[in-house]
Amino acid sequence: MNTICNLHTHCTYCHGLSSMEDMVIAAIDAGLKILGISCHNHAGLDFISYQMKKENVDSYFAEIERLQKKYQDRITIFKGLETESRNGKGEIAHKDPRCDYSIGSIHYFNIDGQYHSIDSDPETFLVALKAAGGDIRRLWKIYFDEVCTYATQADYDITGHIDLISKFNEKCHLFDESDPLYQSLAIEALDTAIEAGKIIEINNGAICSGWKTTSYPAPFLIRRIRERNARIIISSDTHHTSTIVQSFDQTEKMLRDFGFSEQMILTKNGFEPIGL
Repeated sequence: MNTICNLHTHCTYCHGLSSMEDMVIAAIDAGLKILGISCHNHAGLDFISYQMKKENVDSYFAEIERLQKKYQDRITIFKGLETESRNGKGEIAHKDPRCDYSIGSIHYFNIDGQYHSIDSDPETFLVALKAAGGDIRRLWKIYFDEVCTYATQADYDITGHIDLISKFNEKCHLFDESDPLYQSLAIEALDTAIEAGKIIEINNGAICSGWKTTSYPAPFLIRRIRERNARIIISSDTHHTSTIVQSFDQTEKMLRDFGFSEQMILTKNGFEPIGL
């Protein structure tokens, strides 16, 4: 495993799972030299169970700073957040100035005046589909339009799991990812994010959770990223210490097979390329 950086990890501050310090120790034990902690931001929407509580945001950053000092001789730790596209007022959400980096992700979006998630479970996905009139093509368009809007209007650094809408597809067969319209919308969203200067995340989160056997994004999008010579970064998007470097070897081999020779890592001087 050549990867020395993982910038997408979660902890007790948004999920009530492994503690932040446990994540740091697991990263050190796995041989990582750089760890980013990027819990879900406080989005201001009550129905989001995984968002950080507003009263925990300051202590979240303080705890990362404590760990930075405690483990500075063993690992470099960066402060991050995974930021939703909208806040509680429906406004575009921007990077918290306390962050060293931010990941821009869309887990929910507005359908006819109500927010719906496509990430929680297959049943929730079907509720969103019903809200879109049962029209899967309309659901695709709403989702990928939001990806485009967020990429062009917000100052985040990394576009997270750009085709998250496909999370349950491998097991539940909710729609056809080979559909020309689906692929066209996904490629348009990817191109928009690339042109907006975003790093594209190669995300193993659904492997961690058992919903997929491969990374986001899908192979046709990986191919497009390579054609565009766009910047990528591998992350586990893990919620547990046991999956801190989930499938990194597999993902690096897949990327080399597609012709990639490097990914980005975050350093004290900003994002820099490193060989795969």
